[in-house]
Amino acid sequence: MPPETEPVLTEKEVNQILRSRASERYQTMSFKVNRFYLQKLRAYAYTNGLEIKQALEQALKLLLDPIPDDQLTPPPAKKER
Repeated sequence: MPPETEPVLTEKEVNQILRSRASERYQTMSFKVNRFYLQKLRAYAYTNGLEIKQALEQALKLLLDPIPDDQLTPPPAKKER
């Protein structure tokens, strides 16, 4: 039987890498949401076996994808304090 070797990466390091890859696509934000729509979003996610993040992404995609980028004006950059 070959001798046991140390893993190249620890489980913690692997999880950190996976989280950093996910953060390249997603940004954490805090904002207020109408409770009625939040309940509907939660129910939709539960009914379809999704995370709320996935259900919200689907809803935003349906709303925003039909709008051409050239018809949108990006907000001004934030001023640094």
